[in-house]
Amino acid sequence: MTSSFGVLPVRRTVSGRGYGLAYTVRGDRSAQFLLPADFTHVRIDRKVAGKEGASGFARWRLREVKPAEVRKPGERDHGPGPCVRMVPEGPMRVKVTWNGGDYAGSLIYHGFGASEGIEVSGSEAVEVITVPGPGYLEFDTERWSVRRIR
Repeated sequence: MTSSFGVLPVRRTVSGRGYGLAYTVRGDRSAQFLLPADFTHVRIDRKVAGKEGASGFARWRLREVKPAEVRKPGERDHGPGPCVRMVPEGPMRVKVTWNGGDYAGSLIYHGFGASEGIEVSGSEAVEVITVPGPGYLEFDTERWSVRRIR
């Protein structure tokens, strides 16, 4: 059995709370996600499966990654999700294959300095996507591969 956790960025202000994009982290591997600068907290919820609620055991910890530590995608790149890559220039077109071509994933683009991301992917298992400019790409899926198109 493996554990699953829900990760929800939270923005607390004097007037209330706002929430960012939610993520699901499965198993005991490392996962990456963006917490925009104006978010103040992260809510972690253990996901429970089945009648008895048993879904394994896993620990979690959060670690801040400096922008210089975020990998840049090469001409070809791949990995498990959720995952973050930095795009130093743009716009550019990429061909993304989600989950071995079996089902779609989600690509969220965050321009440098933007407080919210925008989803730039569609609903296909293999698709060509235009990245609008420099910023961060969040691959929210189980597995992904990307190839730059010139």
